[in-house]
Amino acid sequence: MNFMVDKNGFPKWLSISWWFIYLGAAGLVARLLYETVYLTWKYGTQAVGYTFVHAYPFFFLIGALSWFLAWAWLIIALVLIVLNRAWLRKLDWVQFGLMVLTLLMLHVPAKWWKALMPYLLHSRS
Repeated sequence: MNFMVDKNGFPKWLSISWWFIYLGAAGLVARLLYETVYLTWKYGTQAVGYTFVHAYPFFFLIGALSWFLAWAWLIIALVLIVLNRAWLRKLDWVQFGLMVLTLLMLHVPAKWWKALMPYLLHSRS
C-alpha cells in the first residue's frame, strides 16, 4: 500500500482522522477565543484558560491532544499536498484550509480582536 501517491486525494486514514482531530482542536480554539476576545472585552483582563482547565479538565485534555495532533495532521497533509498537488479533491482542500484557519486563529494579535469587537458584537436595539 503506497500512502504517498494517491491519485484520489488524501489517504482515507487522513481524511477520516481529520473529523476527530478537527472537532477537538476547534472546540479548544473556540473556548480560548471566547475567553480571550469576548470575556476580556466584557469584563477586562482574564486568566485565559484557567477556568476552562479547572472546571472542565477532561475537555481541556481532549482539546490539547487534538491541538497537537492537528499540527501533526497539518504537516502530513502539507507534505501530501506538495507531492500530489494535481490530484487533490475539493474535500481535501476544504479540510486543509479549515485546519489552517482554525490553528492560526489563536495567533491573531489581541489588539486586532479588540478592534474587531465593536463590529462583531454590535448592539441590537
